[in-house]
Amino acid sequence: PPRTDAEHLITDVWTDVLDTTRIGVHDDFFALGGNSLLAIRVAARIRAAVDLEIPINVIFANPTVEKLADAVEALLIADIEGQGA
Repeated sequence: PPRTDAEHLITDVWTDVLDTTRIGVHDDFFALGGNSLLAIRVAARIRAAVDLEIPINVIFANPTVEKLADAVEALLIADIEGQGA
């Protein structure tokens, strides 16, 4: 199950976009039926939830909940640090 706020966000988004009820942190978006069009929807939902642009290639490069959550956290930190500069 999700362990961090970011992992909870990703599992909530994937559950909705993939129309499934059970997603673990090591599950792969594409193995669960995800595709490029659904990845765009994932990026849009993350953007709506945390006001952060997620490039689609980030989803392709980080296809598990755990990896994508780490990437989203890193992008959020970079965004916050960039605003402070």
